[in-house]
Amino acid sequence: DKNAILLISKDNEIFNTSYLNIAMGYRPDVTVINMSHLFDGKRYKNIQKYHPDLLFPAKTDAEFDQEFIKLNAKKRPIYTNSSFAMRDNYVWVREGLLYKLYKKDNLPSEKAILQRNDDKWNAYIDPYEGSLRSYKHLMLASNLLLYRIYRTETADYFFAGKDFAGAERHYKAAIRYDDSDVKLFQRLAASQM
Repeated sequence: DKNAILLISKDNEIFNTSYLNIAMGYRPDVTVINMSHLFDGKRYKNIQKYHPDLLFPAKTDAEFDQEFIKLNAKKRPIYTNSSFAMRDNYVWVREGLLYKLYKKDNLPSEKAILQRNDDKWNAYIDPYEGSLRSYKHLMLASNLLLYRIYRTETADYFFAGKDFAGAERHYKAAIRYDDSDVKLFQRLAASQM
């Protein structure tokens, strides 16, 4: 979404996303924030310096993250790669590699959520199309684990929505990225019953 706030955690995502956004100037409308800096409460001043359009709570207490989101969700879409508990009628919904913040009373239909996930996954470049096809460097190979985790969560959405063919398709894709989790094969089998 245009003018989104992207709250990022985990090294692979932070480094790659920050490099594209800041160094390469890709999607300058998106504000990329390292969640550990924001939720620290003390480091946010640097974020505030470079993003004066963002609203920040007056107090840096345990509610800082919730208040920051509440203040900014009114005017900008918010995404994250790591969902966390929300209050005040907000919920995170998986959309491909990310979660999008929605008000509970403004959630898209289940069908729309599943379609949006399919659209996102179909638009991504397959990680095996790059250097991972022949070279599994430790840092790069961890991307496959992340893809497996996120694709499994997407498959779980489809399974919960009783779209078993969609669940099967996403479980198979998750296994292709990383087949080390036996539970994933059990989930795949359940989607085929």
